[in-house]
Amino acid sequence: MKYIDLIKLGEQAIDALKAPFIENKNRLKLETEINDLESKMADAAVAIQNQKMSKEVDWKKVGSAIDEKELLERRLSQFKKLKEELF
Repeated sequence: MKYIDLIKLGEQAIDALKAPFIENKNRLKLETEINDLESKMADAAVAIQNQKMSKEVDWKKVGSAIDEKELLERRLSQFKKLKEELF
């Protein structure tokens, strides 16, 4: 076996040792993103309610807030699905 082959085997062994840590790091990043999306969804819901309760309702702002909330819901659903598939 050539020296270069031994080096490659060593790199593969190191990569195999790092794999669980990389997986955990990526899972935590995804969970953080999910938490951020949930927080943003709550903020969007509050913005919608505030607009509805104001004396002069700005329907464009209500529509934008609804669109934002729906986008966040869709993204959250996709990320949760990814979490189930990957981890």
